[in-house]
Amino acid sequence: MKNLKLTLGILAILFMASLQVKSQSIIGQIEDENQEAVPFANVVLLNKTDSSLISGTTSGMQGKFSLQSPEPNDYLLKISVMGLADYFRTINKSESTKDLNLGVISMKASTEMLEAVEVKAQRPQFITYADKVVMDVENTSLHDGTTALEALSKSPGVWVDKDGKLSINGKKGVRILLDGRPTYVSGSDLKSMLEGMSAESIKNIEVVANPSAKYDAEGAGGVININFKKNSTRGLSGSVFSNYRFNGAHANFGGVNLSGKKNGLGYYFNADAGSTPFWRDMQATRTVAQNDFVLTQVVKDRRDLYKTNIITGFDYQLNDKLSFGLSYRGTGKLRDNHWDTESEITEGENQFEVDAYNDNDVQTHNHTLNGFLKYDFSDVSKISFDGTYADLNTSQQSLFQNYYRNEANNYEELSNEYESFFNINSLQTDYETHLNGVDMKFETGLKYSQVTSDNSLEFYLNEEDGKAFDESRSNEFLYKESIKAAYVNFSKKLGENTDLKAGLRAEHTVMDGTALQSSLEDGKIKRDFLSFFPSVFLQHKWTDNYSTNLNYSRRISRPPYIYLNPSVMYTDPYSYIIGNPEMRPRFTDGITFTQVFAQQYNLSIGYDMVKDFISEIPTVDPSNNNTVFRMGNIDEMQAVNLSVLAPVQIADFWSLNFQGIATYQKFSTVHEGQEILNKGTTFNIRASQSISLPAEIKMDVLSAYQSPEIYGVYQMEGYWYTDVSFKKSFFSEKLDVSVAFNDIFRSFEFSGSSKVNNNLTRISQYQYQQGIRLNLRYKFSLGDQFKSNQKKINLEELQRAGGA
Repeated sequence: MKNLKLTLGILAILFMASLQVKSQSIIGQIEDENQEAVPFANVVLLNKTDSSLISGTTSGMQGKFSLQSPEPNDYLLKISVMGLADYFRTINKSESTKDLNLGVISMKASTEMLEAVEVKAQRPQFITYADKVVMDVENTSLHDGTTALEALSKSPGVWVDKDGKLSINGKKGVRILLDGRPTYVSGSDLKSMLEGMSAESIKNIEVVANPSAKYDAEGAGGVININFKKNSTRGLSGSVFSNYRFNGAHANFGGVNLSGKKNGLGYYFNADAGSTPFWRDMQATRTVAQNDFVLTQVVKDRRDLYKTNIITGFDYQLNDKLSFGLSYRGTGKLRDNHWDTESEITEGENQFEVDAYNDNDVQTHNHTLNGFLKYDFSDVSKISFDGTYADLNTSQQSLFQNYYRNEANNYEELSNEYESFFNINSLQTDYETHLNGVDMKFETGLKYSQVTSDNSLEFYLNEEDGKAFDESRSNEFLYKESIKAAYVNFSKKLGENTDLKAGLRAEHTVMDGTALQSSLEDGKIKRDFLSFFPSVFLQHKWTDNYSTNLNYSRRISRPPYIYLNPSVMYTDPYSYIIGNPEMRPRFTDGITFTQVFAQQYNLSIGYDMVKDFISEIPTVDPSNNNTVFRMGNIDEMQAVNLSVLAPVQIADFWSLNFQGIATYQKFSTVHEGQEILNKGTTFNIRASQSISLPAEIKMDVLSAYQSPEIYGVYQMEGYWYTDVSFKKSFFSEKLDVSVAFNDIFRSFEFSGSSKVNNNLTRISQYQYQQGIRLNLRYKFSLGDQFKSNQKKINLEELQRAGGA
């Protein structure tokens, strides 16, 4: 605790000291002749006498730029960007002694470009920046009629496994943000949320493999930020959409996206609703060597899901310095699950069958409210405040019917009721400025978050004379967690072509859990620890077509709350899931070296050292042959990954984005006295093609291959798939019609196995990925075009509220 107070004290002193720094700068905003913002323009300040370079930068997404004010002198400002004529402006000695606002700079079209033959270019699907890769979603038909989870599976460097878990460049433990804000859910609930969110509402997806100290340290695999459509026209604009999918089950989904801006007020409203059934067929085999026990199961998993999502908010620019906003996100889901299992049991010479029928009715209601306020002291100094409140509720009623096909023909009926409540509060402030005279950007911030939850499970034996409460399988879990955090970041240009960014984050975590009606000693979970997370980013531009990045960061993955809950979740007569309150956080030290060729081809190699990797470990109770699925810690994991991202323009009408990732992993641990070593190399390859066909039809083809891989104590087999889609626009591109065929060769199947203490578990499943999608989207606009003033609030929050 003393260390935390000392850390916060030092950061507070730095924070207050930085407020006294008065920076001098040259700022402006670049537009073209159509009054559209010009991003990524090169802005350089030259010595007027010999044209030597003094400083330089690039314009942002809104066309804005800021240069550090040099020593008083006569200078020449040059702005250049492809397709527009170069812009020059003289800055005399008197102007360079104070902050200089050049206002709006209008750049004219290049004469050479006007005289050139017009070529209808395709918008690139991926754009590579120094710290992230951004995938365009709204301009490709591959995402029409899909969910947010399906769109994520097509993002650069991102892979989605059978359980909806995400990885970036082979690294698992990824955090999801929505418009720069946290999702507050994880595990199966995160998967369900993303499946219930239409990709029609998404503008783009940002993949951040190595977050800086400004981000929460949570998320060992990196950060993915989903940006939604909003603020596209002055007045009102938007779209309505509807889609239908058939993959054995019928699904339909529809919604509306509205946004606009007037007199400094930007607003947006996105809503969608529909039904998306989920089907899965699974086969499982489990063996208990010492008892000569073999269990073979055939499972049919059928889920009817009805969902509604609302995302709405506004931001208001009160004046040149002050802006504020409010946003709300709500999700409602009704899920009716039918899990039918046919089991064949062989125990020595005895054989019999068990038919198990599970019915689960689940209701989920999530509400998240966020507010922010931002004040600009000057063009290079600003402070922001952000607050978030989230309320997550889930209720579930389950019925289990077991028919034993033996001589006695026994029948067993069980039921349970599960309730889960989460309340999450978060407050954060961030400050940034440019330090005068040293050409350095300084950032600092403080954050406090608190989570409280109440999870109760009541289990019953349904007998002829009524329900009998089963205390041994019932439990209530109360949990409270608080995290206090502080960070500093420094960014400095070392010479003309080298940039350095370094930061340090401190997080103090306090966990307090109480498990009632459990076997825990005193029923208490208490943890209190302080952790430091350094990060360093070094970028060097060797030539215009070659640059390198060297990144190091330390990250943490705290166990999702549902995994800490020691409640027993019944699956069938021979398997169940139980939480593990003894789980420890996972710490990852990662370093990555990236080469960028021709400003678009990426080649990266990385190394990760992980302590206390979190993974599922299946174990067998030999007294009753039950398989227990429990999350636990793998003592150590090491990984080396190599990734390639290469966009290729095959022809004017045909583009290709290629992604390849190779990962070597080694897991080592001791479980129940047995040393377990699991190691191997895995590859995944993805190629996304976009082809312009005659009659203005656009064709997209996505092909992917995942080789066999290892994960924790599991060995997973490989799989592959191909998706094809076609899109055509009508009525001046206002109406988009698309049709897509998913998994056209029905090859998207998962299989895996584990062997612990000579007990084998093998599972294979198919999730009915093959199907057809039809999608309609109509876009409209009422008002004049305007330049977007979108805010990016860098709020991070824990997203481990599994079961919420």
